[in-house]
Amino acid sequence: MKSTGFENKFQLKSSLLKLFIALLLSVLGKSAHAQVVTTQYQGFQYQSNQPHNLNVYYFKASDIPLDTSYLRRHSQILLWLQQYYRQQMQNNGYGNKTFGLWTSASSGDTVRIILVNGRKPINSYRSSTPGGNDSLIQEFRDFETAHPQYKLSEHNLILVATPGVSQMNGLPYYGIGKTCLATDYPELDLQYMGQTGTIAQQFVTYFGGIAHELGHALNLPHSHQTLSENQNPSQGTNLMADGNYTLTASPTFINRAGAAILNRCQLFNTQPAASFYTGHIAGLLSVHSQFSAGVWTISGRFQSNVPVTDINVYQDPFQNPSAGYQRVAFSVAPLGTSNDSFRVVMPVTEVMQGANQYPPTGPWNLAIELVLENGETEERWFPFRYNNRTPSSGFTFDDLNCGSIPPGFSLTQIGSAFSPGQACFRPIDSSVVMRVWATGPGGVKDNFPFLWRPFLSGDTLSMRVLSVSDTWNDQVGLMVRASLDSNSAYAAISALDYRGVFWSWRSQTGQQSGYNLVNTLALPFWIKVTRSTNWVEGFYSSDGQNWTLYYRRNLPLPNQAVAGVFIGKNGARGVVDQIRHNGLTVGTIEKEIEAGVQVFPNPFLNEIKIRSLDEQNPVIEVRILDLRGTCLHRERFLNSESTRKCNPAGLPSGLYLIESTLANGERTIQKLMRQ
Repeated sequence: MKSTGFENKFQLKSSLLKLFIALLLSVLGKSAHAQVVTTQYQGFQYQSNQPHNLNVYYFKASDIPLDTSYLRRHSQILLWLQQYYRQQMQNNGYGNKTFGLWTSASSGDTVRIILVNGRKPINSYRSSTPGGNDSLIQEFRDFETAHPQYKLSEHNLILVATPGVSQMNGLPYYGIGKTCLATDYPELDLQYMGQTGTIAQQFVTYFGGIAHELGHALNLPHSHQTLSENQNPSQGTNLMADGNYTLTASPTFINRAGAAILNRCQLFNTQPAASFYTGHIAGLLSVHSQFSAGVWTISGRFQSNVPVTDINVYQDPFQNPSAGYQRVAFSVAPLGTSNDSFRVVMPVTEVMQGANQYPPTGPWNLAIELVLENGETEERWFPFRYNNRTPSSGFTFDDLNCGSIPPGFSLTQIGSAFSPGQACFRPIDSSVVMRVWATGPGGVKDNFPFLWRPFLSGDTLSMRVLSVSDTWNDQVGLMVRASLDSNSAYAAISALDYRGVFWSWRSQTGQQSGYNLVNTLALPFWIKVTRSTNWVEGFYSSDGQNWTLYYRRNLPLPNQAVAGVFIGKNGARGVVDQIRHNGLTVGTIEKEIEAGVQVFPNPFLNEIKIRSLDEQNPVIEVRILDLRGTCLHRERFLNSESTRKCNPAGLPSGLYLIESTLANGERTIQKLMRQ
């Protein structure tokens, strides 16, 4: 039998098992220089030379007799897997690293496994029983809360006892966050490795299953090997693909993408626990695609407040992200003097491993995953197509620091951010692309970029949402705020990832925000906010003509509130167009209805004349704005003359906006040139 771990042709029979353990203890003994920590459980002393160790539990239902061999069997299995993971890390260039285990201080051949006695019969925990799996998990959580002294790290392996293989159906066998569950039976014993017969075949399946599920508890997602790896006799099947069926039966390995994640797992490192899983603000700044001579190259830049150690890129032969068993993984280290760039080269031949699983034509998706020093990851996926083995990406985007925003608006960072949010106005189609590097609106304090303008009673603001990134809770929309303070009262209507229309609010300054359930609507769609004194209403439309009232909210608004476009949740990206303030479309101002207001001369030198064509509806106020929406000059008129005169002294030559307010409350915005 071919090896997947640390020996070639590894056939571990009963006589070789003792030799293996002796060799393993010898390897561990060489680390005696490291600080050793100890603990006690059921009268025995356990120790480890690693500060973070796997929590191992053995869950036994109330009607299942305890098989007393479980401690020996799973100690041997876990020590084997510990060495297997160590060898895979070395093979991938990450050194002599593996997950920590508490082992007996006297001999080192016994792993500390905490016994958890279930309160119910085993059938109560099966998926066929309503709430069965959840009931088992809840009992474990209750035990964990009642016995905090057993917690060694954030990572758990729960082995569920059964009397035999035939009794395993419906019991939990999967990973949940940093906890994995797997079933046990009395013949799940390392002595059957390399043997023949039914018991040995069952051993291959369920031993590999524990190794695979343990990978999930150590932060690993599913991924597939490349063609070269698959054909390499020392690699073969990736453990996090179908390795649970091949480990110990044929070559099985952990790919570099998996090793990159393990390298920053808490259990593989010596930094204090507070260094891991601390949260982050990270994402892609740009992605570029190039295809030539059968090789697809993806490059780009990223930004993160936690150092990025590796970049994993996955090609998934499905239109949307799948469970991941077939997504082929590539992995690289950061590039550039600031370690903020990457470049991964992916020959199509390494991906196309059979037309049934990897169609040469049709929809796929590509995921780019940043591996962070604190053990977390940040992933972004992009849809694309293969057309006769040639990728058609359709997702390349450049840095958004284009320095242009819609006329009449200002860009302000609400609250704080790791990096200021970005907005890019594209005059060619009057669209706006926005990107956020902050947490977004919510809680008692908001953090996001806001593209805003003044908003008075009677004002309306509308736009069409073309797209928003599909990551859960990403959103882009319209918001009315009492002020630009981060804890201001607000009401907002938005497009929430791929789900539809969303409404959120903060009723009073400094209070917690709230939200209503999402209303399903396919993109693109239109949204609108209106204001009547203190009432804010949100509308949506599938065609921009027929509007449906979504929600309304009463807010403590000043006479001049603010309203505009916001984007929420770190890493979100949105594209909008047809932004209209009181019916006037941004970016095509000169083509819009001018509401019967004439401005002349244009260009002007010193004096401007503004005339309403309706003598019963005169101009009562004029504001001169720069292209960012900042008011540079303002005049109000009290007489009833139909033609007003305005002298905005001190303005340098250039392009401006003139906003005219009529007696009936209507406003117009027109472009104006100073000679």
